[in-house]
Amino acid sequence: MTVQDTGDLSNAATPAAFALTVQATDDLGATGDAAVEVTVTPAGNFIELSDFNNTTVKAVAGVAETFILHFDSVNGTAWNASANPAQQAVVSIDGFIPGEDMLRFDDASAVPATPAQFLANPTLSVNPALNTTNVAFFAVDGSAVTLMGIQDVTLGGATPYFEVV
Repeated sequence: MTVQDTGDLSNAATPAAFALTVQATDDLGATGDAAVEVTVTPAGNFIELSDFNNTTVKAVAGVAETFILHFDSVNGTAWNASANPAQQAVVSIDGFIPGEDMLRFDDASAVPATPAQFLANPTLSVNPALNTTNVAFFAVDGSAVTLMGIQDVTLGGATPYFEVV
């Protein structure tokens, strides 16, 4: 069985149930179908960056982690979803390992930005003196993610360590 929209299945940070219709065709061309429910349990360790503000999150070496930040590609803001009222998200990640860890930018827009569109909108910069990469959303908002120990404004280039969902 092939699932055409795997994005919904892989984007779940907690186990989630999905209703699918499965259709089978035998050697003579007869078909039948049935509705099934599949529970998808995500593989990996998910860290909600939107739950933190003005803090440093420590990645664990040897553990594949996905660091999730909610943002809106229409207005360019990222936010701390647990704050009341919502406020900008400013967080640093120490120990992030490209190829092991992943940045996931969860776009609130109805049509998520493509990776190329995403890279064109926030300000990406490196600070050689601090050995950091900074992903700054709208400057007036102040939202930012800083990768400590990494200097890479392409976020992995041909082998990206980020995704936009």
